Amino acid sequence: MPFETRKPVIRDMFIPFGLFARMLAGGGTSEEEIRREYPQVGPRDLQTLLSYARSLPADVEHRFHLLMHDGYWVFGQFTKAKAKDGKGYWSNYQLRSVRKHGGLEAVKRYLERPQAQEGFDRVRELKMLEYSIEALLPKQQWASLFTPRELEIARRRLALLGYQA
Repeated sequence: MPFETRKPVIRDMFIPFGLFARMLAGGGTSEEEIRREYPQVGPRDLQTLLSYARSLPADVEHRFHLLMHDGYWVFGQFTKAKAKDGKGYWSNYQLRSVRKHGGLEAVKRYLERPQAQEGFDRVRELKMLEYSIEALLPKQQWASLFTPRELEIARRRLALLGYQA
């Protein structure tokens, strides 16, 4: 199955990452949901988000790929807006891996490593562990894509930092 590797239409927008993750997990979202979580959204960005949500594939693996691929830009813009220094976190290594292997395979390869990558530490420093790959995997929508061992690795990495997924 071919996976998206181009920059998404939402690449330059600020989107609350939790809203984005729920949009991908559920396969879309409504105007009311967007306005509730993102009340300052402008009309143009609202239409772009709704169009993006309508274009999401039904296949959970493909949506997971978009979470990892398009999430690169969403998370970068989100952290840029939230950071005191105005610098976002852009996981270039993750994006390269996702483009090369697809989102699911890239994450599975990441979980095979004995140690979490430095990006995990950066997300911890930003106090955004709830948006880490490790915290997203056990969610009901994505858990079926991973083995019990892979899910345990993710939970263990979070538990070492005192975070419960």
